[in-house]
Amino acid sequence: MPLIIDFDNDDWISHLDVALGELVPSDIKANLRKQGFEYKEEALDALEVATNIEEVIDATLNWIRNNRVRIFHGTRLTDDEAERLQETGMRPLAVADRVEWLRAAFPELNDVLTDEFVSHSISKGSLQYREGQVHAAISLKELTGSYDYLFLGSEFDRRLLEYAGRGDLVPLLTTRGEPRVIKIVISGDEALDAMHPFFPIEFTRENDRYPNLVRDLLKEYAWMLSKPHYRRVGIDSCLLFKRPIPGHQIEAVVAVEERAVV
Repeated sequence: MPLIIDFDNDDWISHLDVALGELVPSDIKANLRKQGFEYKEEALDALEVATNIEEVIDATLNWIRNNRVRIFHGTRLTDDEAERLQETGMRPLAVADRVEWLRAAFPELNDVLTDEFVSHSISKGSLQYREGQVHAAISLKELTGSYDYLFLGSEFDRRLLEYAGRGDLVPLLTTRGEPRVIKIVISGDEALDAMHPFFPIEFTRENDRYPNLVRDLLKEYAWMLSKPHYRRVGIDSCLLFKRPIPGHQIEAVVAVEERAVV
């Protein structure tokens, strides 16, 4: 049965270790444990030097493709919106539709969100480049610990107000709904595609060696080989989809306790 790779959980590390097999033999693991690395990048560099790293990357790519990946999106939702989401799924941002939704959801903004205001803000903040996108994170720890839009509301909504000089209205966005984490499970291929939305994997390998998700996983894998008792933390690593996320891929929508964001 395919594994669900959840970056914050430890289970995937042993599964990846089995998949890599003799590409990372026991003597290399023992040597990594003897090193006093200060940074995770140092552990990955050492793994690269000690192994045929291209074969390790190939094996890691195959392992990802043969499994599934759990990812996370955070926003504020009402109870009704959260319930409907598992039926309707998530749609890519449509700027015009989002502005109309804001006007309807927050009548107080009707006099502010004029066509001229919206046009100026979108142009100034390059928000038009968010059109047609859905964003997600691979780490729930990072999402709930470092990302503020889970608590303060959609980043697009806030930037729309801020770029036109009405940041004073941003707190209004927190008066609706409550923070929710949307847990999504997708195929490994879909995760790799969303980690490389602008350039294909082979282009990335030619220019930076490691595909994005592969780098994240191998860096953590090498670090944990060197420091097996380390208390793991989250990672700032995101996915960008240019398609809807259907309801059947939404595993759960979970309310999160409000917290102050500085």
